[in-house]
Order: sequence, then structure tokens, then C-alpha cells
Amino acid sequence: MARRRVSHEVHEGNEGKIKGSFVSFVRFVANVFVGFMAGVACAGPPEFDLLIRGGDVFDGSGQPSQKADVGIKGDRITAIGNLADRRAGQVIDAVGKAVAPGFIDARGRSGTALLADGSGESHVRQGITSEIIGEATSPAFWTKGTADVDGLRRLGVQFDWNGVEGYFRKLEDHGTSINLGTLVPAAMAWREAVGPAERAATADERGRMDAWVDEAMRAGGLGLSSASTDRSESLVGKEELTSLARVAARRGGIYAAQVSTRGSQVDQAVREAVEIGEQAKLPVVIHDLELKGRRNWGTMSRVGGIIYQAMGLPVAMFPVMFAIPRTVGWLAQWQEMITDPEQKITRPRQIFVGHPRRDLPMQKA
Repeated sequence: MARRRVSHEVHEGNEGKIKGSFVSFVRFVANVFVGFMAGVACAGPPEFDLLIRGGDVFDGSGQPSQKADVGIKGDRITAIGNLADRRAGQVIDAVGKAVAPGFIDARGRSGTALLADGSGESHVRQGITSEIIGEATSPAFWTKGTADVDGLRRLGVQFDWNGVEGYFRKLEDHGTSINLGTLVPAAMAWREAVGPAERAATADERGRMDAWVDEAMRAGGLGLSSASTDRSESLVGKEELTSLARVAARRGGIYAAQVSTRGSQVDQAVREAVEIGEQAKLPVVIHDLELKGRRNWGTMSRVGGIIYQAMGLPVAMFPVMFAIPRTVGWLAQWQEMITDPEQKITRPRQIFVGHPRRDLPMQKA
């Protein structure tokens, strides 16, 4: 009897162990299933379309870079920081690489080229993601009478748009890899109001110029531009430019002035651009500052001083600002003089004293 009781007790003990193991297994499966369903529920669709992980982020403010992730949804950056627990449709490993805003080409001329080839590889391969056109002319404001039809034909492009909206719609339909904006050329305003005549504008024509610039700004222009390369530009005086700049200022625009001359009027041209900005109360961008010709040699410091003074920088800072970029050249020249026994000790002349005399062989008739 004792043996039977022991056998019975052992049997009951094994049965209890089996039941306990089965219950544990059921609980394990249930936990796995619940965890899986919770994970599916929590995952949902990716939060970002693109996630750039671990790069050295330069935010464009001038501050040092910081290690961070960048989350992008559509065409917008929606998050910057530690995004390690966030999901994305595509992930780029940027460890050891710089992540920065795209550069802006503020003086571009690709307005028609992008209509033929929107890939813009010459831009994107340099990190340029935005371009501003409209230095002297802009296809966004072309009409049947002003369009460069021959130039478009060479690119295989047909002029079939009307106005700024039509131009950008054509560009968007064709497809482009970069953003594009346009300035409003003063020369185009002149031709629209005055035509081909080379004379001073009448009061009525100046009024039409103002109205044309206002309409162009409302259509999406970023500001007024002037370029000395355009013949019509030489007919637009300071008074007209100031009036047009005031129109652009009312629409939140800027004034972009090209200063390129071989004469001795560089100082005057720079001061005029500054005065137009002050009188019209809008920001001024001076570009193509080319001091051509020997008469302008050594004048960059003076011209730079005019610009720095307009920016409100203390005059006491000018010597330091002029010396820093030249130090590299000075050191290179000293090194050349030390290492080259044939090199004489010289100092570059900074003041133009006239063209040197040159003895040219006389040609016999």
C-alpha cells in the first residue's frame, strides 16, 4: 500500500509539473503576441521621409557645428537633434561628414538653361540648391517683343509662357533640381516704358517704370537689380533707380547693384549704390566689384572702406580688416625673397603713377 501511495503521489506531481509548464508556455506565447501587436501599433508609418544620422550639422548661423540628426518630411526639415528612436523611410549615415544648408548662388544666369536641362548638375555638385537670376535680364519677365527667341531655339526651348507665373509653371512642369528666384532688372523696366529710344525718360514714362516694377514685385520678384553691362542701364539715372528701389522696398525687396568699371568712377558708383539703399530704405547687395584697369590698382582698400562704413563698422577696425587678408600674400612674398637668391627686396606699388614708358621698335613702312 505504501508503494502505491508513493506511485500515486509521484504521478500527481508529474501531472502538476506538466500543467505548470503548459500554463507558462501559454503565457509566453500571449506575451510575445501582445508585444508584437503593441510594436506594430506603435510603429505605424515612418515619421520622416529621410533621416540624416550622426553628421556635423552647420545651421548657417555662424556657430560651431554640432553632432545631430536631421529629420526631413516632404520638402521641409521638421526635426534636428537626437533622433535615434525615430523611424524614416530612408536613412543616410552622415557620421564624419558635414551637413549644411544648401548654398545660394545670388548671381546666377541659368534661367533659360534650366528649361533645357533641369538637373542643374553644375550647381548641386557644388552644394548649390538655390539660384537668383535677373542681373540684367530675366526670362520670367520676357514678352514676345523682348524674349531671346534665338537663344531659346539653340537650347531646343520654345517661348510659350506668359508672365512670371507662366515661366515658373513651365520650369516646374519641366522639372528642376534647384530652387530659383528672380530679381527685377531696372533695364527691363526702362525698355518696357521707354522702348529702344536712347534718351531721358519723361515723367509719364518714369511712372510706368514704377508701375511695372511694382507689378513684377507682386508677381514674385525678390528686389531691384541694375547692371552696367546693359546699354539701357546707362540711361537709368540715380533718380530713376531710387524711385524704383522705393517701389521694391514697399514689397520687401532688396537692391542689387553691379559695379564694374574701367574708369575712375568706382568710388562714385559704390557711394551711389549705398545712397540709393539709404534713401529707399532697403538692403543693398554690391556684386561684380571689378576694379579694372591700372588706374584702379590699389584702390580696393578705399572702396572697401566705403562699404564697411555703410555697414556701420567702426573706422578703427578698417586697418585690421585690410591687413588680415593681405598677410598671406606678404608672407608668401617674404618666403620667396628668402629662398630665391635672385629675388630682389621690393615692395608692391600701391599708388598709380602713370603708365610706364615702353620703348617699342619702330616698324618700317
